[in-house]
Amino acid sequence: MLGAASLVLGVVVALWPGKSIPMLELLVGGYLALSAGVQVVLAAGARFAWPLRGLLVISAALTVMLAVVCAQGGNSVPMLSMWLGMGLTFRGVSQAMVSVWDDQLSDPGRHELSGVATAVVGVVLLIVPLESTAALGWAGGAALIVLGAAEFALAGVGRGETRTAWSRRGSMQSAGWPRPVQ
Repeated sequence: MLGAASLVLGVVVALWPGKSIPMLELLVGGYLALSAGVQVVLAAGARFAWPLRGLLVISAALTVMLAVVCAQGGNSVPMLSMWLGMGLTFRGVSQAMVSVWDDQLSDPGRHELSGVATAVVGVVLLIVPLESTAALGWAGGAALIVLGAAEFALAGVGRGETRTAWSRRGSMQSAGWPRPVQ
């Protein structure tokens, strides 16, 4: 879901002619709120250690604060770029930490690489001074498109892994999997 939102927002922001700062603030604020919601759902439904869940909840709370500040406006492209960069950095660090410490995650290396890439993109958006809506549109849009594609790749979309994972899920649950977290 977040991968699709990243792709759609990235395409809209990159290709939208005559971008206005208030509309960009609203779109980026909505994206950050969706990102926070996904992190909360993951923290509530995942079966990994409580400290990792706490990290996701803290990251989600910080992202919600960024979404609120972003949606309230300020008519500043550099601030909008900074808020998007901070949100991506929080999400990337959380994703990388969870992938490192979660033993039940399939192919943690890909998840860790995606988390690190998300954090790096966030830091780049924080550091690079974007002064115009066109610059933010191209840089932020390209970043969101790449991250959305990475989310789809992690989900196994296009490789048949998603269907295989869902079909295995029924046999694993009947065998007593997943094990309770200790």
